[in-house]
Amino acid sequence: MSESQTLIDPAAMKEILPLLPLKGTVIFPHQVQGLGVGRPKSLRALEAALAGEPRLIVLAAQKEDDLDNPGPDDIYRTGSVCRILQVGKQPDGVLQVIVEGVVRARSWSMRRRTRSSPCATRPSPTRRRRAWSWRR
Repeated sequence: MSESQTLIDPAAMKEILPLLPLKGTVIFPHQVQGLGVGRPKSLRALEAALAGEPRLIVLAAQKEDDLDNPGPDDIYRTGSVCRILQVGKQPDGVLQVIVEGVVRARSWSMRRRTRSSPCATRPSPTRRRRAWSWRR
């Protein structure tokens, strides 16, 4: 199996993953997609994901594409946990990222970690309503 085809067990994923809101894009499991990332919060979320191993991030669509600083109510509750395959920097500071959807996720809790991006959590027995629900 190649690196992009390596299976990731949802139970082995971190409890907290960075969240990257997407404008006008939806990523599905097993889909490979290129993205341009330029907003400061989005860049911080990407940096946080790149610091971990495996390099995973949650991608979810914004309800309104014209918002530059979406809050919890401005992002759909269904998204995808994605593996970051490749990152390249453009001269204007925008990062070009290639991601692959791993698994669909629903119903999250957005938190703030210091100055970093909002995050999502996976299922835990104590927080059923605000935790991720993993589905293949």
